[in-house]
Amino acid sequence: MSDASDSSLGPEVEEFLQATKLEPGTVINRTYMIRQLIGAGSFGSVYEVYDLRLKRIVALKTVLTRFDSIQAQRLKREIELIRQIEHTNVVRLYDFGEDPSGILYMVMEFIEGKELGEVMREEGPFDLQRTLAISTQILDALVQAQKVGVVHRDLKPQNIILTREGMRSDVVKLVDFGIAKTYSDASVGPFGQMSSTMGFGTPLYMAPEQIQGTRVGPYTDVYTVGLIMLEMLTGAPPFHGETAIQILSEKTSWTPEIPRNIVPPPLAVVLEKAVQMDPKDRYQSARTMFLDLHGTGLLGPLSGVFEVPKDADPDFHRSGTAATVDIGDASTHPRIQAPEVRKTMQMGREEL
Repeated sequence: MSDASDSSLGPEVEEFLQATKLEPGTVINRTYMIRQLIGAGSFGSVYEVYDLRLKRIVALKTVLTRFDSIQAQRLKREIELIRQIEHTNVVRLYDFGEDPSGILYMVMEFIEGKELGEVMREEGPFDLQRTLAISTQILDALVQAQKVGVVHRDLKPQNIILTREGMRSDVVKLVDFGIAKTYSDASVGPFGQMSSTMGFGTPLYMAPEQIQGTRVGPYTDVYTVGLIMLEMLTGAPPFHGETAIQILSEKTSWTPEIPRNIVPPPLAVVLEKAVQMDPKDRYQSARTMFLDLHGTGLLGPLSGVFEVPKDADPDFHRSGTAATVDIGDASTHPRIQAPEVRKTMQMGREEL
Protein backbone atom coordinates (compact mmCIF):
# COMPACT_ATOMS: atom_id res chain seq x y z
CA MET A 1 0.00 0.00 0.00
CA SER A 2 1.24 3.46 -0.79
CA ASP A 3 2.08 5.98 1.89
CA ALA A 4 -1.14 7.74 2.83
CA SER A 5 0.48 10.68 4.55
CA ASP A 6 -1.63 13.83 4.63
CA SER A 7 -0.11 16.35 2.22
CA SER A 8 -1.68 19.25 4.13
CA LEU A 9 0.57 18.79 7.15
CA GLY A 10 3.05 21.50 7.99
CA PRO A 11 6.80 21.04 7.41
CA GLU A 12 7.53 20.60 11.12
CA VAL A 13 5.04 17.75 11.42
CA GLU A 14 6.17 16.18 8.15
CA GLU A 15 9.77 16.25 9.36
CA PHE A 16 8.85 14.67 12.68
CA LEU A 17 6.76 11.94 11.03
CA GLN A 18 9.57 11.11 8.64
CA ALA A 19 12.09 10.95 11.47
CA THR A 20 9.90 8.56 13.48
CA LYS A 21 8.70 6.43 10.57
CA LEU A 22 8.83 2.71 11.31
CA GLU A 23 10.05 0.40 8.56
CA PRO A 24 8.38 -2.95 7.76
CA GLY A 25 9.82 -5.68 9.95
CA THR A 26 10.41 -3.39 12.93
CA VAL A 27 9.17 -4.99 16.16
CA ILE A 28 7.71 -2.79 18.90
CA ASN A 29 8.19 -4.07 22.46
CA ARG A 30 8.87 -7.60 21.19
CA THR A 31 5.20 -7.93 20.29
CA TYR A 32 4.07 -5.85 17.33
CA MET A 33 5.78 -6.34 13.97
CA ILE A 34 5.27 -3.53 11.47
CA ARG A 35 3.83 -4.67 8.13
CA GLN A 36 3.04 -1.41 6.36
CA LEU A 37 2.16 2.25 6.86
CA ILE A 38 -1.56 2.93 6.50
CA GLY A 39 -1.75 6.66 7.07
CA ALA A 40 -0.24 9.66 8.83
CA GLY A 41 -1.49 12.93 10.27
CA SER A 42 -0.62 15.66 12.71
CA PHE A 43 -1.12 13.36 15.69
CA GLY A 44 1.02 10.49 14.44
CA SER A 45 1.15 7.54 12.07
CA VAL A 46 -0.94 4.38 11.72
CA TYR A 47 0.48 1.01 10.74
CA GLU A 48 -0.85 -2.42 9.93
CA VAL A 49 1.03 -4.70 12.30
CA TYR A 50 1.14 -8.36 13.29
CA ASP A 51 0.68 -9.26 16.95
CA LEU A 52 3.33 -11.92 17.50
CA ARG A 53 1.78 -13.11 20.76
CA LEU A 54 -1.89 -13.36 19.80
CA LYS A 55 -1.21 -14.19 16.12
CA ARG A 56 -3.50 -11.58 14.62
CA ILE A 57 -3.43 -8.44 12.49
CA VAL A 58 -4.01 -5.22 14.42
CA ALA A 59 -3.53 -1.50 13.84
CA LEU A 60 -0.84 0.43 15.70
CA LYS A 61 -0.98 4.19 16.02
CA THR A 62 2.14 6.06 17.05
CA VAL A 63 1.54 9.33 18.88
CA LEU A 64 3.72 12.38 18.38
CA THR A 65 6.03 12.59 21.39
CA ARG A 66 6.22 16.36 21.49
CA PHE A 67 3.76 16.33 24.40
CA ASP A 68 4.99 17.60 27.74
CA SER A 69 4.68 15.37 30.79
CA ILE A 70 1.29 16.79 31.80
CA GLN A 71 -0.15 16.26 28.31
CA ALA A 72 1.27 12.73 28.19
CA GLN A 73 -0.36 11.86 31.50
CA ARG A 74 -3.66 13.30 30.30
CA LEU A 75 -3.45 11.20 27.14
CA LYS A 76 -2.84 8.07 29.20
CA ARG A 77 -5.84 8.82 31.41
CA GLU A 78 -8.02 9.32 28.36
CA ILE A 79 -6.82 6.07 26.84
CA GLU A 80 -7.75 4.22 30.02
CA LEU A 81 -11.28 5.59 29.67
CA ILE A 82 -11.44 4.78 25.97
CA ARG A 83 -10.54 1.16 26.72
CA GLN A 84 -13.79 0.95 28.69
CA ILE A 85 -15.85 1.64 25.56
CA GLU A 86 -17.07 -1.75 24.35
CA HIS A 87 -19.48 -1.32 21.49
CA THR A 88 -19.89 -2.94 18.10
CA ASN A 89 -19.73 0.48 16.41
CA VAL A 90 -16.48 1.58 18.07
CA VAL A 91 -13.05 0.32 17.03
CA ARG A 92 -11.64 -1.62 19.99
CA LEU A 93 -8.53 -0.36 21.76
CA TYR A 94 -6.42 -3.34 22.86
CA ASP A 95 -3.22 -1.94 24.26
CA PHE A 96 -1.10 1.17 24.69
CA GLY A 97 2.39 1.88 25.90
CA GLU A 98 5.79 3.34 25.17
CA ASP A 99 8.63 1.55 23.43
CA PRO A 100 12.27 1.87 24.59
CA SER A 101 12.93 4.63 22.04
CA GLY A 102 10.20 6.78 23.61
CA ILE A 103 7.48 6.29 20.99
CA LEU A 104 3.98 6.33 22.48
CA TYR A 105 1.61 3.94 20.72
CA MET A 106 -1.91 2.53 20.80
CA VAL A 107 -2.90 -0.87 19.45
CA MET A 108 -6.40 -1.21 18.03
CA GLU A 109 -8.74 -3.47 16.15
CA PHE A 110 -7.84 -3.60 12.45
CA ILE A 111 -10.84 -2.97 10.25
CA GLU A 112 -11.48 -3.00 6.53
CA GLY A 113 -13.94 -0.60 5.03
CA LYS A 114 -14.39 2.82 3.49
CA GLU A 115 -14.59 6.23 5.08
CA LEU A 116 -18.07 7.71 5.11
CA GLY A 117 -16.65 10.78 3.39
CA GLU A 118 -15.26 8.66 0.58
CA VAL A 119 -18.59 6.87 0.10
CA MET A 120 -20.46 10.19 0.01
CA ARG A 121 -18.08 11.53 -2.63
CA GLU A 122 -18.58 8.43 -4.77
CA GLU A 123 -22.32 7.97 -4.37
CA GLY A 124 -23.71 11.45 -3.75
CA PRO A 125 -26.59 12.15 -1.34
CA PHE A 126 -27.97 9.20 0.62
CA ASP A 127 -31.63 8.35 0.84
CA LEU A 128 -33.47 8.92 4.10
CA GLN A 129 -33.38 5.36 5.43
CA ARG A 130 -29.68 4.92 4.76
CA THR A 131 -28.94 8.22 6.49
CA LEU A 132 -30.98 7.19 9.52
CA ALA A 133 -29.44 3.71 9.67
CA ILE A 134 -25.92 5.15 9.73
CA SER A 135 -26.78 7.99 12.10
CA THR A 136 -28.44 5.83 14.72
CA GLN A 137 -25.37 3.60 14.87
CA ILE A 138 -23.18 6.68 15.42
CA LEU A 139 -25.47 7.89 18.20
CA ASP A 140 -25.59 4.44 19.79
CA ALA A 141 -21.78 4.38 19.93
CA LEU A 142 -21.69 7.88 21.43
CA VAL A 143 -24.16 6.81 24.10
CA GLN A 144 -21.70 4.17 25.26
CA ALA A 145 -18.81 6.64 25.19
CA GLN A 146 -20.80 9.17 27.20
CA LYS A 147 -21.60 6.52 29.80
CA VAL A 148 -17.89 6.35 30.69
CA GLY A 149 -17.48 10.12 30.46
CA VAL A 150 -15.87 10.45 27.03
CA VAL A 151 -16.57 13.07 24.38
CA HIS A 152 -15.17 12.26 20.94
CA ARG A 153 -14.56 15.91 19.92
CA ASP A 154 -13.33 15.08 16.41
CA LEU A 155 -16.25 13.39 14.68
CA LYS A 156 -16.14 13.78 10.90
CA PRO A 157 -16.85 11.58 7.87
CA GLN A 158 -13.17 10.57 7.75
CA ASN A 159 -13.49 9.10 11.26
CA ILE A 160 -16.59 7.07 10.44
CA ILE A 161 -15.79 3.83 8.63
CA LEU A 162 -18.48 1.80 6.85
CA THR A 163 -17.76 -1.91 6.93
CA ARG A 164 -19.47 -5.18 6.10
CA GLU A 165 -20.23 -7.91 8.62
CA GLY A 166 -21.57 -11.02 6.94
CA MET A 167 -24.67 -10.03 5.02
CA ARG A 168 -24.88 -6.65 6.76
CA SER A 169 -23.55 -3.55 5.07
CA ASP A 170 -23.06 0.03 6.24
CA VAL A 171 -21.92 -1.22 9.63
CA VAL A 172 -20.44 1.83 11.34
CA LYS A 173 -17.08 1.86 13.10
CA LEU A 174 -16.09 5.06 14.90
CA VAL A 175 -12.37 5.74 15.04
CA ASP A 176 -10.09 8.40 16.48
CA PHE A 177 -11.30 8.31 20.05
CA GLY A 178 -7.59 8.74 20.81
CA ILE A 179 -7.97 12.52 21.08
CA ALA A 180 -11.28 12.38 22.86
CA LYS A 181 -11.49 14.16 26.17
CA THR A 182 -13.36 13.45 29.37
CA TYR A 183 -15.98 16.09 29.86
CA SER A 184 -15.09 16.38 33.52
CA ASP A 185 -12.07 18.29 32.22
CA ALA A 186 -13.45 19.35 28.87
CA SER A 187 -12.14 22.56 27.39
CA VAL A 188 -9.88 23.50 24.53
CA GLY A 189 -7.22 26.14 24.30
CA PRO A 190 -7.82 29.67 23.09
CA PHE A 191 -8.55 30.26 19.41
CA GLY A 192 -5.07 31.59 18.75
CA GLN A 193 -3.49 28.29 19.76
CA MET A 194 -6.08 26.11 18.10
CA SER A 195 -6.19 27.85 14.74
CA SER A 196 -2.68 26.87 13.70
CA THR A 197 -3.16 23.13 13.97
CA MET A 198 -6.88 22.49 14.58
CA GLY A 199 -5.63 19.82 16.94
CA PHE A 200 -8.98 18.96 18.52
CA GLY A 201 -11.39 19.08 15.62
CA THR A 202 -11.72 19.78 11.92
CA PRO A 203 -13.18 23.13 10.76
CA LEU A 204 -16.20 21.82 8.85
CA TYR A 205 -17.32 19.66 11.76
CA MET A 206 -16.21 21.59 14.84
CA ALA A 207 -18.85 22.93 17.20
CA PRO A 208 -18.94 26.67 18.00
CA GLU A 209 -17.80 26.06 21.58
CA GLN A 210 -14.65 24.34 20.31
CA ILE A 211 -13.87 27.36 18.17
CA GLN A 212 -14.49 29.77 21.03
CA GLY A 213 -12.43 27.76 23.50
CA THR A 214 -15.30 27.17 25.92
CA ARG A 215 -16.43 24.01 27.64
CA VAL A 216 -17.31 21.01 25.48
CA GLY A 217 -19.58 18.10 26.35
CA PRO A 218 -21.89 15.45 24.88
CA TYR A 219 -23.78 18.27 23.15
CA THR A 220 -20.60 18.96 21.15
CA ASP A 221 -20.75 15.54 19.49
CA VAL A 222 -24.51 15.95 18.98
CA TYR A 223 -23.86 19.11 16.95
CA THR A 224 -21.44 17.28 14.68
CA VAL A 225 -23.80 14.34 14.18
CA GLY A 226 -26.41 16.84 13.02
CA LEU A 227 -23.99 18.37 10.50
CA ILE A 228 -23.01 14.95 9.17
CA MET A 229 -26.66 13.92 8.79
CA LEU A 230 -27.34 17.08 6.78
CA GLU A 231 -24.36 16.31 4.56
CA MET A 232 -25.54 12.74 3.97
CA LEU A 233 -29.00 13.96 2.98
CA THR A 234 -27.95 16.89 0.79
CA GLY A 235 -24.57 15.77 -0.55
CA ALA A 236 -22.79 18.89 0.74
CA PRO A 237 -21.68 20.30 4.11
CA PRO A 238 -24.01 22.99 5.52
CA PHE A 239 -21.15 25.51 5.76
CA HIS A 240 -19.55 26.73 2.54
CA GLY A 241 -16.62 28.97 3.44
CA GLU A 242 -13.61 28.64 1.16
CA THR A 243 -11.07 28.72 3.98
CA ALA A 244 -10.92 27.34 7.50
CA ILE A 245 -11.15 30.83 8.97
CA GLN A 246 -14.28 31.62 6.92
CA ILE A 247 -15.93 28.39 8.04
CA LEU A 248 -15.07 29.03 11.68
CA SER A 249 -16.48 32.54 11.39
CA GLU A 250 -19.73 31.23 9.90
CA LYS A 251 -20.13 28.72 12.71
CA THR A 252 -19.93 31.36 15.39
CA SER A 253 -22.33 33.66 13.52
CA TRP A 254 -25.34 31.58 12.55
CA THR A 255 -27.13 28.25 12.83
CA PRO A 256 -27.37 26.30 9.55
CA GLU A 257 -30.76 26.22 7.88
CA ILE A 258 -32.48 22.88 7.41
CA PRO A 259 -33.43 22.28 3.73
CA ARG A 260 -37.07 21.40 4.26
CA ASN A 261 -37.53 20.54 0.59
CA ILE A 262 -35.27 17.54 1.27
CA VAL A 263 -35.70 16.80 4.97
CA PRO A 264 -39.10 15.50 6.18
CA PRO A 265 -40.73 17.85 8.73
CA PRO A 266 -40.35 15.55 11.79
CA LEU A 267 -36.66 15.02 11.06
CA ALA A 268 -36.18 18.73 10.36
CA VAL A 269 -37.30 19.47 13.93
CA VAL A 270 -34.68 17.07 15.32
CA LEU A 271 -31.86 18.36 13.13
CA GLU A 272 -32.72 21.97 13.85
CA LYS A 273 -32.30 21.31 17.55
CA ALA A 274 -29.09 19.30 17.07
CA VAL A 275 -27.24 22.05 15.18
CA GLN A 276 -28.13 25.06 17.29
CA MET A 277 -25.21 27.44 17.72
CA ASP A 278 -25.74 27.74 21.48
CA PRO A 279 -25.03 24.42 23.28
CA LYS A 280 -27.84 25.10 25.77
CA ASP A 281 -30.37 24.93 22.92
CA ARG A 282 -29.20 21.51 21.68
CA TYR A 283 -29.82 17.97 22.83
CA GLN A 284 -27.67 17.46 25.88
CA SER A 285 -26.85 13.83 25.07
CA ALA A 286 -26.77 11.33 22.23
CA ARG A 287 -29.46 9.34 24.03
CA THR A 288 -32.04 12.11 23.88
CA MET A 289 -31.31 12.82 20.24
CA PHE A 290 -31.72 9.14 19.40
CA LEU A 291 -35.07 9.01 21.16
CA ASP A 292 -36.35 12.01 19.27
CA LEU A 293 -35.23 10.41 16.01
CA HIS A 294 -37.25 7.37 16.99
CA GLY A 295 -40.16 9.60 17.89
CA THR A 296 -40.34 10.89 14.31
CA GLY A 297 -41.72 7.53 13.21
CA LEU A 298 -39.23 7.45 10.33
CA LEU A 299 -36.96 4.67 11.55
CA GLY A 300 -39.26 1.75 10.85
CA PRO A 301 -39.07 -1.53 12.80
CA LEU A 302 -36.54 -1.37 15.61
CA SER A 303 -34.69 -4.11 17.41
CA GLY A 304 -31.66 -4.39 19.63
CA VAL A 305 -30.51 -3.43 23.06
CA PHE A 306 -30.65 0.36 23.12
CA GLU A 307 -31.91 1.25 26.58
CA VAL A 308 -34.61 3.88 26.91
CA PRO A 309 -32.95 6.66 28.94
CA LYS A 310 -34.55 8.18 32.00
CA ASP A 311 -33.34 11.59 30.86
CA ALA A 312 -35.43 11.57 27.67
CA ASP A 313 -36.05 15.02 26.25
CA PRO A 314 -39.43 16.23 27.57
CA ASP A 315 -39.79 18.79 24.78
CA PHE A 316 -40.50 16.23 22.08
CA HIS A 317 -43.61 14.03 22.07
CA ARG A 318 -42.62 10.49 21.25
CA SER A 319 -44.82 7.59 20.31
CA GLY A 320 -42.16 4.88 20.36
CA THR A 321 -40.18 3.06 23.02
CA ALA A 322 -36.72 3.04 21.41
CA ALA A 323 -34.17 0.41 20.53
CA THR A 324 -31.41 0.08 17.99
CA VAL A 325 -32.05 0.11 14.24
CA ASP A 326 -31.59 -3.34 12.77
CA ILE A 327 -28.83 -2.56 10.29
CA GLY A 328 -28.95 -6.11 9.06
CA ASP A 329 -32.15 -5.45 7.16
CA ALA A 330 -30.89 -5.01 3.62
CA SER A 331 -34.21 -3.59 2.50
CA THR A 332 -33.81 -0.40 4.53
CA HIS A 333 -30.77 1.02 2.79
CA PRO A 334 -28.50 0.30 -0.17
CA ARG A 335 -25.39 -1.76 0.21
CA ILE A 336 -22.02 -0.16 -0.28
CA GLN A 337 -19.54 -1.69 -2.65
CA ALA A 338 -16.88 -4.00 -1.27
CA PRO A 339 -13.98 -1.94 0.09
CA GLU A 340 -11.20 -1.28 -2.41
CA VAL A 341 -8.62 -0.30 0.15
CA ARG A 342 -8.04 -0.90 3.80
CA LYS A 343 -8.90 1.91 6.16
CA THR A 344 -8.37 2.08 9.90
CA MET A 345 -7.45 4.60 12.56
CA GLN A 346 -6.25 7.65 10.64
CA MET A 347 -5.78 10.24 13.30
CA GLY A 348 -5.36 13.94 12.87
CA ARG A 349 -6.13 14.29 9.16
CA GLU A 350 -6.77 18.00 8.84
CA GLU A 351 -9.34 18.23 6.10
CA LEU A 352 -11.89 20.97 5.58
